[in-house]
Amino acid sequence: MNMSEVLKKDVTSLEEQIAEARAAALQAETQSRTAEFAAESIYAEMGFWDRYFFGAFGNKAVISARNGQRSLQEKFNAEAQQFNNAANVLNDSIDSKIGEYLLGADKNYKELVAAQSVSEAMKSEVDNFRAVVDEAISSVTSAQGMETMDLVSKSTAISLMSTGSNAVASGDIEEVREALPAFQKAVQKYNAGMNSVKGVQLDTDIQDGLDLAFDLAMDGFDFMSAFTLSKLNDAQEELEELSEKVQSIDDNVQANLDRAGKAMKSYVGEVRRMCAR
Repeated sequence: MNMSEVLKKDVTSLEEQIAEARAAALQAETQSRTAEFAAESIYAEMGFWDRYFFGAFGNKAVISARNGQRSLQEKFNAEAQQFNNAANVLNDSIDSKIGEYLLGADKNYKELVAAQSVSEAMKSEVDNFRAVVDEAISSVTSAQGMETMDLVSKSTAISLMSTGSNAVASGDIEEVREALPAFQKAVQKYNAGMNSVKGVQLDTDIQDGLDLAFDLAMDGFDFMSAFTLSKLNDAQEELEELSEKVQSIDDNVQANLDRAGKAMKSYVGEVRRMCAR
């Protein structure tokens, strides 16, 4: 890899600024500890009245001295935090600058970025579809409970509540069915995008990603039928099986995100070390 001299110069300059900020933070931390020790030493010498009545009946100068050291401690702590924050910003700036350089200069790094982008998009699709499935599972579970109560009760109110719960469950199941084709297309797009990445070793395919059958027929769902509970049980089984498949896809996507991120960090770190030579 032929490294740009401009990049090396920029990185070297930023590394020097980071070193200066870290040194300043360390100095401030040392000063803070000195002030803390001084405050504790003063406290150790304070009498009963000074300790527990804030100097109202004791030596106000001693109390003032201790408070002054505590103030210095807080001041130096704040300064140390500011210097460390500045160093962190500079550190991120180096990584960003190197990442931009690699994106234009290194094919493998560019493919890693592409893999990360594809995986992030798929992660969003998984999260959205999972939310629809989870909502359906929740409503079906609720409808099962109400239906069971309705079977053993003669209450008109419970019967109406059960009918309402069944209607909600049916609607949520329909939302899953409607969302499924779009999710399957997203899986296809993800597989195609990952398979186009040639220079990195990632799990470039979701083996059973397209096998997301959801066959429960809710047409003609009779809310007053004695078979309603059975249908709800079937729906729950299918939804839970679908949820497991979605989880499998999520695991694959997350693994690729983690691997891509780790590989990109390794690339950036290697260039950073080269700049220091």
